[in-house]
Amino acid sequence: MFNNRDHRQSDQSSNRQGSERRLLRVYDCRSGDNHNNRTELNTSGLDFNDFLQILRRQFTIHPRETFVVATTDRTVLDFDKFRALQDGTTLYLLQNGNQPLTKAMEEQINFKPHYDTMIKSGMYEYYSSEGRNSLPFAFAELIDNSLSATAKNTRTRIIELRMLFDEQFGKPAVLVLDNGCGMTSKQLNNWAVFRLSKFTRENNTFEQKGYVRPAPVFRSLNSDISYFGVGGKQAVFFIGNSVRMISKPVDSPDVHELVLSKEDFERKERNKEDIYEGNIIHRKPGDYSRVKGKDEHFLHELIKEESGKESFTAVVITGIKPEHILFLKDNFEEWTRELAHTYHYYIHGVNGNDGVHKDTNPDHSPEIDIQITMREKPPKCPRMLNLREVDDDMQTLYINAAADTFEFKAVTGQDSGRVEGIIRYHPFLYDKETYPPDPQAVQADEDEDEDDNENESLQQARGKRPIFECFWNGRLIPYTTVEDFSWCACPSKGAKVPKECYSRFSGVLFTDDRFQVTTNKLTFMDLEIRVKNKDTLFMRTYNGKGQTRGIEKEFTEWLKTCHEKLDKQVQFMRFKEIITRDDLTVKKRQHPWSVFKSIRWDGKLFKKKDLVRFKTKSYYNATVVRFLLFGDHETDVFATGGEVELPDRLKVGWPKNNPLQQNAVHPAGTAIGKVHTFQFMYQSPFQSECENLTKPGSYKLSLTTVVNDAQTTFGGRDLPSHTINFTIKEGPAVSFVVDDVKFTAHVGVLFDIPLHLKDDCNNSTMDLPSVKPVLQGSDMNVSYEGVDRSGTKFIIKGVKARGKFLNHHQSKVGKNMCSSQKTNFFPVICPPRSLHVKGNNTIIIENGNPAKFDVEIHDEAGNLAAASKLIVNCEVCGLQLVQIDCSRSGAGQLLTKKIDKKIIQGEPQYLKVHFTVPSLKSIEPVVRLLKVMPSNRVSLISLFNQDEKVLDNSMISCPAGSSLNRLTYKLYDEAGRMVPLSVEMAPTIKVSWKCEQNLQELEQGRLPDITVPKQVEERSYQVVYHNKESSMSVSFTVISLPNEPNCLKATLPQSTVKLGEILSGISEYKLFEYFVDVNVLTLCVQEMNRFVEVTGIHFQGGTPGLRKLCFTYQKYEESVDVQVTAGYPLLKLLLLYVLLQPLQVLNGRSISTPFLIQLLDKWGNPSSEEGVMLGLEPLSSTLQVNAEGKASLLVKMLICSCSTRGHYQLTFKGSFKDKPILGPSVNLTVLPNPNKPVGLTVEYDNTAMFCAKECFPVFQVTVMSDDGSPMTNFAPAAVSMWLWEGEPSGKTPPATATNLKCNKPMEKDRKNCFYFRDKEIPERATKHIIQFSVQVSQQSRLFSNQITINVVANKPAKLAPDSHPAAPVVSCDADIANRTLVQNMTLRITDCYGNPAAQNLDGWVSVCITGSPGQILPWFENKSSTWAHLLYDTLPSQSLAILENSPGEDGSVYTLSFTPVVPMANIVLTTKSKDKKLRDELIKYNIEITEITSVSCHLLREKTAEADKLLNMPRRVCTIQDNFRGQQDVLGMVGHLAWLENDNVARVISWFIRGDMDCVITKTTEAAWKIYTDTQGRQQVMPVDGIYVPTNNSPLPHLRNGQQLFDAPGNPIFARDLLIYPPDLHDMESCVKVFHNILGNAIVMDDLRSASKYRVEVVKRKMPCPTILTRNGDCISAKGKFGGQQNKAPPTVTPIFGAPIPKSYYTVKKEIGDLSQKEAEEERDTHIRSMNSPQMMQKHKDLEEKQNQLEAIERLLYSVGSEGESTKKKKKKSFDPH
Repeated sequence: MFNNRDHRQSDQSSNRQGSERRLLRVYDCRSGDNHNNRTELNTSGLDFNDFLQILRRQFTIHPRETFVVATTDRTVLDFDKFRALQDGTTLYLLQNGNQPLTKAMEEQINFKPHYDTMIKSGMYEYYSSEGRNSLPFAFAELIDNSLSATAKNTRTRIIELRMLFDEQFGKPAVLVLDNGCGMTSKQLNNWAVFRLSKFTRENNTFEQKGYVRPAPVFRSLNSDISYFGVGGKQAVFFIGNSVRMISKPVDSPDVHELVLSKEDFERKERNKEDIYEGNIIHRKPGDYSRVKGKDEHFLHELIKEESGKESFTAVVITGIKPEHILFLKDNFEEWTRELAHTYHYYIHGVNGNDGVHKDTNPDHSPEIDIQITMREKPPKCPRMLNLREVDDDMQTLYINAAADTFEFKAVTGQDSGRVEGIIRYHPFLYDKETYPPDPQAVQADEDEDEDDNENESLQQARGKRPIFECFWNGRLIPYTTVEDFSWCACPSKGAKVPKECYSRFSGVLFTDDRFQVTTNKLTFMDLEIRVKNKDTLFMRTYNGKGQTRGIEKEFTEWLKTCHEKLDKQVQFMRFKEIITRDDLTVKKRQHPWSVFKSIRWDGKLFKKKDLVRFKTKSYYNATVVRFLLFGDHETDVFATGGEVELPDRLKVGWPKNNPLQQNAVHPAGTAIGKVHTFQFMYQSPFQSECENLTKPGSYKLSLTTVVNDAQTTFGGRDLPSHTINFTIKEGPAVSFVVDDVKFTAHVGVLFDIPLHLKDDCNNSTMDLPSVKPVLQGSDMNVSYEGVDRSGTKFIIKGVKARGKFLNHHQSKVGKNMCSSQKTNFFPVICPPRSLHVKGNNTIIIENGNPAKFDVEIHDEAGNLAAASKLIVNCEVCGLQLVQIDCSRSGAGQLLTKKIDKKIIQGEPQYLKVHFTVPSLKSIEPVVRLLKVMPSNRVSLISLFNQDEKVLDNSMISCPAGSSLNRLTYKLYDEAGRMVPLSVEMAPTIKVSWKCEQNLQELEQGRLPDITVPKQVEERSYQVVYHNKESSMSVSFTVISLPNEPNCLKATLPQSTVKLGEILSGISEYKLFEYFVDVNVLTLCVQEMNRFVEVTGIHFQGGTPGLRKLCFTYQKYEESVDVQVTAGYPLLKLLLLYVLLQPLQVLNGRSISTPFLIQLLDKWGNPSSEEGVMLGLEPLSSTLQVNAEGKASLLVKMLICSCSTRGHYQLTFKGSFKDKPILGPSVNLTVLPNPNKPVGLTVEYDNTAMFCAKECFPVFQVTVMSDDGSPMTNFAPAAVSMWLWEGEPSGKTPPATATNLKCNKPMEKDRKNCFYFRDKEIPERATKHIIQFSVQVSQQSRLFSNQITINVVANKPAKLAPDSHPAAPVVSCDADIANRTLVQNMTLRITDCYGNPAAQNLDGWVSVCITGSPGQILPWFENKSSTWAHLLYDTLPSQSLAILENSPGEDGSVYTLSFTPVVPMANIVLTTKSKDKKLRDELIKYNIEITEITSVSCHLLREKTAEADKLLNMPRRVCTIQDNFRGQQDVLGMVGHLAWLENDNVARVISWFIRGDMDCVITKTTEAAWKIYTDTQGRQQVMPVDGIYVPTNNSPLPHLRNGQQLFDAPGNPIFARDLLIYPPDLHDMESCVKVFHNILGNAIVMDDLRSASKYRVEVVKRKMPCPTILTRNGDCISAKGKFGGQQNKAPPTVTPIFGAPIPKSYYTVKKEIGDLSQKEAEEERDTHIRSMNSPQMMQKHKDLEEKQNQLEAIERLLYSVGSEGESTKKKKKKSFDPH
């Protein structure tokens, strides 16, 4: 701060500013009442001290006053910062640096375009949208800026795109909001400068920092995408014509605002002002005083939202183009999907929207929420969408449809451009491709030539779409795609997989900003060229690390693996046998071939002996013999394809006895019989109905069997076929047709008519000699000279027509063969030449009527002429153009609109009417004169007084209260003639003053009298004439003049008032003493004001009674009576022992003496108000006072928990008319009761393992009293131990629990403890619950907390199958069924009690065949008598068979023994040593093993598959669409906030709160109001901060102090305790509070009868019973009502709570985590051993030696270089001439 001290620096060498002009604008903001607070100071050549002195003089600053000078960014100036200021800078004069602005300030800025505008303006045409709407790309430019602004956020990054198309908020607007770092005024100025990129801009006046490129991150998701300084400006002016930038930077109290508009630019250009100058407004948050227009009313609400925000930026775009509004409304899903595609990886993280990786930000960076909101005119509901919820953008479809991925990276050169790529494979599954379709992609044309479809399979999945989409710094560049690379393109030949596999993968490329894009970020400029350069190195990556192996080989192997393992096309079923096919030439393809009886293909089942139809280039039919698939497949299997065997003979028959003979000739139309073919291998017929052949020619009927695209050979032999040759010729003539020709003929001129003769099949044929034509014409005579017969043609020669032509004529041509045709011919018509308007040249009409004109188009001869597009225009001055189409008739009638001209002085008006034919310029226009005559319509109304003086628009003065009589009116028409009044006109006259209108007087021209107001005022009156044709009015003003006063009158609005209550009006005067007699209140009354209002009268004390108020004015006096009653009631405690405070009472005891309460007002007067309710806090007792205002309250029992005992204060409170009444308080001390048991403590060894059928550890139980000391007055028999299997049951054990008694005390036992020893653990290995209790009285027990234990299996004891199979009888033949020893047998390792006991065993089960000594043993299929399976809890059911042609003795009996082998039971080994040990043990049994997988890896895969299966299991879900979840401070809809496990419970609770299931829960009331406003009040909301839930959780009604009041049947439990909250819930505490508020104390029980009994028991004890729901769907309301449809949940309830994820899922996930940690530790140990190995140590030693050698070489080079330099200097010095 600055005061009167000298601020010159100690060193006097500070330089003055130069002579360059520098003008600074200074605002004095120290106080808000200074209106002339701005000045401009020329500081050229001044230093900071001189500047301060000028400020003191300019603003008259006191010498001792402190102040600061700061920039608009709140940077306080000093000597250095003052020197850096530029010309035109705006400064604040403040009391301190954090002083808030009292009103908005302006800062003039300059935003001239940067020079880059010229040198880079031709880079790209902005928004070249390639056929798609470009609006989403404009939005993307603004979202890019928001992403950059929020890049350093530590909380959720929120970006909202808000569209306001509701007129009640003002004109249409688009808003882009974010919670980023905001912009300072300097940064806002930079934003306005066109082409000022981030590389050249300076964001701070005093700190010169250049652009710093962010560190590389995975997928280049660095948010560094606000780049060129172009897109923001282009986007806002593409969307609308005005933008308002509102921003508040971090750590700044001010909001900066800048407005740019097209209108302002145009205005400056017209006025020749500097276009690139403007003002930045600086204001405090929430100040919308500068927003005046109604068109921007929405800005009020937007600015109100600023309060409390640390930083933000809002882009407000107005003047939205209509076509944009229409597109945004009609295509909401389309353009939001486009945005979700563009920012897919910013929204969902580096892995994308795969539905598995919920943690979208592995580096724990904040989430990004991009919210879209559109508000339209009601009744349309607002549309809200979080882009995270879009699940149909192309990247989501690609990710979710992919079955495997191939990741790679590319190194492009020395610039280190970062390119990462991923390819996703979309397999063919069963009957269709899974490659996701794209409606905007260019698909292959179905009609392309075969040359263009060589790779027809490539068009099945991806089509012609490129493989790679391209992302730049994490956002999509939509118009750049990469077709493929050489290593992933489909080879022309030698492919290892089918060619269609190359169309089943999609890809993505991720680059950083070292690759150039156009300024609109729509296209890469150099990506494809650089990536496809021959020097680019590609390599495959695993976990981000590159592999040195060739990428083409890696990709080909990966693609082959995907095809073999993932593609599933045809299902082969019903395996028959394995065969060898000698018909194949390739030997390795001859065996094995699996034979199947049926296949399922494309959803259809094909079986052996089915008659099927095949299609290649043509259709063929055959009977299936069998289906073949290469490979050894003994069960149903899916494959990409196989072969089908067809028959080899064909037989043809004619079942309808109409055979087609070889070389036969038939006339056209001859029917050929049904052909019946037999394929002789299985006698399966094929029938085909041949169509009638109608075209003449030679035909061949070929019945050929073809396979594999028209191949007629199969397996080296010809397939069956049959051929028949025959001929079809023309039939006899039966009809004819006339050539489709329209004749144009002259009258009497000859012309010809050609005919064609046809047979029955419409074939041309020869005519008959006896045929003669007959001609008939309409309205004319037609004749002919003769006919000309030429082949199939028949020409009528010399046709002549005689008669008058109308429009056109028809001629009917007939022949003797009973057939006729009609043909049209037209006369020669001359073109139109003139336009004629019927009537005189001057046409007279009356004003107010339309004009009619008849027009005709004539040719040269005067006939009506018609032609195409013959439009006649009629244009009357001042009226809309009228047209008539005369194309058909050449004539028409034109009718204009009503002509309504203003008649001046009653004279007629003249108009010119122009008639033209625009299509024919040769036709001269016609002009007619239209004379408009005045009509007799009423056009004027005038008023007159009794003196016939005109009163129109005049001022009339009259005494107040008098009457204005004898008013008359007259009506005049357009010619000024008086219109006679009639009965019909009387109702059309209306007056504006209150009166009874007399129609008879109105008919005579008299108006009702007017009563002048009694008050002095001016009042306007109006008389209106209104009918269907016209309406007019006339008005006048009456001024009422005052009279002399004659009395004083006082009126009170009420006659009774309470003490302290204001009598009427707003308090302006106060009487501080109450009135006993008459008092005088003297008021001055102005001359023109004849009344006065006295307000604020109230009585401040005294006793109730009658009071008198007296008012005087001059000689007049008036008094009124007022009844004064007691004041507002207060509580007062009347009790003698109050002075003995504090009171003391034992916990659980009552206060013997009741409290007496009396109602008094403030002045001690007893109050007898009715309806006053009294209560005592913290107790819940309430009662009502009697008629005397008294009440007596007795406190029966005080029960406090151990944590709440101590000093209390009982406060008496009341309420009167919903207003609280404060009362007195009484201090109370609650003392602990040493004889009251309150709890049980249990001690035991919680580290012990509970093995089945062993003994529990010793349990020590202590009964604790109210004062915290152990109690010893209970017998051991009173203490019990309860044990049951299952889940915790709440507070008490279930009825099925086992009761175990306490042991007798031993000598060394503690006297205050009860011991439970030698209690046997249950034999079933599962979860058990233990609970202890003490019998306090006959009716009540005190229970401990329930203890959950897990009983585990005992030692492994036996290996046995689930069921013992019968002894098998086997043989050594080829049939596997005859060699099978064991089929579907499952073995289990258990303890003695049947519990699975192999969880922690590592080993296998050995299966051996044994026999008598010396007996030859059979072999298993592994050519050994021993077989092994890895050891698990349950051995899978597998088949075990002996080897075909196995050794052994026929008829001998052998034994099959199963033995578990556990070689590592008690040895701790690493993974590798375990594998080695396992391999050694298996070798002992002669088992040949190629590879043993790590046990931990094997378990990890199994557990992962198990977890996926559990997660994807179908379960109940809530079907409500939650469109609000994900917004700031929004938890979501009630139906999505919790789960319910039991289906019946979920049904009844969902039905019970069905009205609240779609209620949106918000954390704050502000968020709730936002949703309420956005949805026009249609969405119900509930803010958590508006919910009150008692902190003390009351127990179930049958429990008090941990004891049961009665035995409760039906397992009662609070409904809210059954809810399960999702683990990803962010605020579980708020959700618990919400459901406590919604469900209250509702109880869930088993059945209706138990619930009814429970309610009766509760009510007996005079306690309220809450609503009870049953698991069967019944309901007993809190009022006791049940039965009927209203109290019964329907079988199906919608919506319903979802079901939780199975608990076993979380158990498996924990096991997966443990296994992963174990595997990581093993890898770490292996790496450490490798680093410490002798080989690695030797490498380190060699490296050090080479480094020492290199350093020695560098020292030697340095020394040689130094000597050379010194030698050069010496030589140079020796040749110096001086």
